[in-house]
Amino acid sequence: MTAPALAAWLTERFDADFAAELLAEFRAAGRVRVLEARCAATRGDAVTVERAAHTLGSMALTVGFEELGSLCRTMEARIRVWGLAAVELPPLEEAFAHAEDEAVGLVRSGLLSAPAGH
Repeated sequence: MTAPALAAWLTERFDADFAAELLAEFRAAGRVRVLEARCAATRGDAVTVERAAHTLGSMALTVGFEELGSLCRTMEARIRVWGLAAVELPPLEEAFAHAEDEAVGLVRSGLLSAPAGH
């Protein structure tokens, strides 16, 4: 989704200030979930990796980052079926970093301003 399309999607669902707050929370909590997944994978803790992916995916979908949300859902399913050996974390980390950059750019762009008459 382009930045203007994502901004429109967010402001159709949320007040512009609340959308900006959601994006900030997504960035902060998302970093924690990615780190949690990385540490859990190092320990071989599939349950925690799956939970972190689930939470991150839900947060991503809430704020319109469908690609990250889909990747997280795929990771969850693979872990449930085949365990940790079936997933790689670098794609998750890269997708989150991309979404985080988009979130920062969206807030800085001013595209979340409330439309006239809103």
